[in-house]
Amino acid sequence: MAFYTAYGLTIQSVLPLPELIAHQAPPDVVIRLESHSVIASLMPPTDYSIGVFNDGIFFWWDDVGILTATHGREIVVAPIADVDEQWFRGFIINEAMAALLHQRGKLVLHGSAAVIDDGVVVFIGSSGQGKSTTAAALQVRGHLAIVDDVVAIDLDYMAGVPHVLPAFPQVKLWPEAVAALGHDVDALPRVTQNTEKRSYRQAEGFPQSPQPLRAIYVLDKGDETHIEPLTPQQACFELLTHSYMNHLGGLYEVDLLGETGTAAANFQRCAEVARLVPTKRLTRRFSLPDLAQLVQLIEQDVAQGAAY
Repeated sequence: MAFYTAYGLTIQSVLPLPELIAHQAPPDVVIRLESHSVIASLMPPTDYSIGVFNDGIFFWWDDVGILTATHGREIVVAPIADVDEQWFRGFIINEAMAALLHQRGKLVLHGSAAVIDDGVVVFIGSSGQGKSTTAAALQVRGHLAIVDDVVAIDLDYMAGVPHVLPAFPQVKLWPEAVAALGHDVDALPRVTQNTEKRSYRQAEGFPQSPQPLRAIYVLDKGDETHIEPLTPQQACFELLTHSYMNHLGGLYEVDLLGETGTAAANFQRCAEVARLVPTKRLTRRFSLPDLAQLVQLIEQDVAQGAAY
């Protein structure tokens, strides 16, 4: 049994999770192992790989196994025989953890985040828009990337100031992005043996306490690079679109928010963040050689926002 920390939680896990930071304390979340055959016999017949069953959100892949997040306190894992352990861990620390954080009342977005000065900037957008690459480019400039893929925002941490919960020190990058950032592709490990994506880690100085959310950028591609502010209504729409439960629902064609009865609560969280946090559309030419200029533009925009 091992203990870790991520998203401000102490996690007790029967499986090793080396991506996370070791941390000994009474657990907030327990990850336990069950027999795949036993759990599979309890799953309802469904055409979907994810859904709701017995108050839990379950994930079911024939070539991976079953994970169930329940009441924000427990993740039950049932891998198939001989599954790639590294690959299976990815589903635990991404999809299952996103579901558990949603159950705990956090606003969970599909995005990446980095610390600039005294606050966090979050990047959301569709897959392939460069969220991870932008966060990693900021890290190269000395701004620590604290979330990749699952962004959890706590609206209750401090009155009137939403905070981002740091995840763990890993950003997943394609080889061309690694090279564009000035790193040796072969020196970075693969995220799993089934992908060319590499794990870019910087654990030194990684924060474990919630960090204030300063700005959200919706990434988009265009012919010119520019930043434009969104109205609270536009921002709320983008946050709803890129909520992690909606992201998963779109992938697997299931209404997770509806099935969990949390659509109204998720909308309220999106509306509150849209009201409190500047949200902007960052349109840019997607060119890896232009990453340095893109990062400078983000730095300038954050500095101008802090001056007001």
